[in-house]
Amino acid sequence: MAMALPTSITHRYVHALEAELQAWLSQRTPVGHHYQMLAYHMGWCSESLEPVSGPRGKRFRPLLCLLACDGVGGRWEDALPMAAAIEFLHNFSLIHDDIEDHDESRHHRPSLWKLWGEPLAINAGDAMLALSGLAALSSSGDGEISRRFQETALALTEGQYLDMSFERRMDVSSAEYFEMIGLKSGAIIAFSCEAGGRLGGGSETQVEALTEFGRHFGLAFQICDDVRGIWAGLEQTGKAPAKDILNRKKSLPVLLALERARGMDLDRLHGFYDLRRDEDPAVISDVIESTGVREEMAAELRSHLHRAYEALAPARLVQPYEAELRALAGSLVDVASA
Repeated sequence: MAMALPTSITHRYVHALEAELQAWLSQRTPVGHHYQMLAYHMGWCSESLEPVSGPRGKRFRPLLCLLACDGVGGRWEDALPMAAAIEFLHNFSLIHDDIEDHDESRHHRPSLWKLWGEPLAINAGDAMLALSGLAALSSSGDGEISRRFQETALALTEGQYLDMSFERRMDVSSAEYFEMIGLKSGAIIAFSCEAGGRLGGGSETQVEALTEFGRHFGLAFQICDDVRGIWAGLEQTGKAPAKDILNRKKSLPVLLALERARGMDLDRLHGFYDLRRDEDPAVISDVIESTGVREEMAAELRSHLHRAYEALAPARLVQPYEAELRALAGSLVDVASA
């Protein structure tokens, strides 16, 4: 299980980030429970819509933006609106993902659609996307950063399209998988680092190095998430065990297992993933593990994490921020559990 985020990072940024995020919602004129639904998803109110400090994500994407801004010698406060935009964009994708994947829980609480139904949840996700765009436009950077933000939002939808289309195919290649996660996790994490560097006034060399760091970290993070999606328990993910198997996700462990399995194991995997028959997810999980793919997953994780660390060297960031970027990545990518 991955470690908690480094306390030096959370103490420096999280209070201001939460205040920035909440300010964007609180300034909206109430429309029924519309914005309270968004507040519920963000962890700020209960199922009865009473204010509460509920479970929420780690907010690490906006934290990357703030760290990168500091690392190139900028003022992290100047990057707060873009950091908020990044977090809202990520949560737009989560609201829609939960509907598309029929995930009934998130962070150990009912998903938005489970409480209020799919139509209102889709609308809430759309509102989160629009809010992210407003926050990005308010950023102190030039128009190029806002344009790059919109390109990242579009890339997320492209990656999600590929992810869902893979569920109906049996010929998905590893190359297609890496294209898909590069458009999802890789794109938003790389942009988080890039935006922080640009808003902090970093040189092109620094911005390129930060972007490459984010790209490889994003790939490692998604691979790690794929491992959790098959083998992690409820206490780690807040979702049902083997949820990715139930959803027939063509994640990297599945693709590798389909390449390696032989005989009855291969027939069992094909029968399950081409929808010819149902199986106990635990049985499919055991078949996947029996092919030895977890060792290969660990090797992929180590490779991308190492390449992320290497990419930071040309940036010559101000300390302690380079060390903290490395620590943040290491806290979220758990090589030992792969």
